[in-house]
Amino acid sequence: MLADLAPDFPPNLTIFEVCVSHGDVTAFVPWTDIMNKYTYSKEEPYFNILVPTGETTCYNWLLQTLVGAGQHTMIIGETGTGKSVTVQAYLKQLPENASSIQAAFSAQTSALNMQDILESKLDKLRKNLLGAPPGRQTVLLTLSLTLSLSLSLSLTLTLTRCSSSTTSTCPRSRSTARSRPSSS
Repeated sequence: MLADLAPDFPPNLTIFEVCVSHGDVTAFVPWTDIMNKYTYSKEEPYFNILVPTGETTCYNWLLQTLVGAGQHTMIIGETGTGKSVTVQAYLKQLPENASSIQAAFSAQTSALNMQDILESKLDKLRKNLLGAPPGRQTVLLTLSLTLSLSLSLSLTLTLTRCSSSTTSTCPRSRSTARSRPSSS
């Protein structure tokens, strides 16, 4: 069926291994044909090394396209497949008017922890509204989303409240703010 739709589709490749050619929008080319050349640097820490592959090139393009369009994006995969390193490489390419917030979740993370992270990194735009500083974009990166069901639901509600606005602002809930433990 694919051969009927695209007779020039590269043989022995799947739809996940190709992209539309930049020069000819009717042609498909492997991601490996458009990946950047790798240059080794002795100064680069070992765990920050990202050797370009077809997959990392694809993920970088997806991140640039989706995040650039203001779309929420989730990259999932097995442990050790390079998800965090790929996203870190993307974050290094953000324009000067963009910044990132990074949060690692664990079984001990609560919705209040997430709210504290967001409140410490975002500007208070109005009394109950947090967001990126005017003229800037903020990208939120969450790592290790391996959580219990109840904790996952609580954090999902917090993140949904913060990301549901088309202006990428985070409305603060008075009930959540009141539920904070008092400092003694």
